[in-house]
Amino acid sequence: MKRFIVFFDLIYILLVFLLVFLMVGLLFSGKWLFLIFTIVAIVAIMYIRFILFEKLQAKLKAEEENEESKEENS
Repeated sequence: MKRFIVFFDLIYILLVFLLVFLMVGLLFSGKWLFLIFTIVAIVAIMYIRFILFEKLQAKLKAEEENEESKEENS
């Protein structure tokens, strides 16, 4: 899972960077519908990243609690 998160982070940074440049270009060219789609895509990608990291954080917290309980039982 951690390898996937690192890979997703790299793709996320590049994709958002490219979408922001696309958004600026669309703003200056006046293509408003594609501009709205680009903004929606950026928000969707940010939300997906938030969900993935929230799940990862919950999993790491559960593993940490399991390790602490094992230490207490020993």
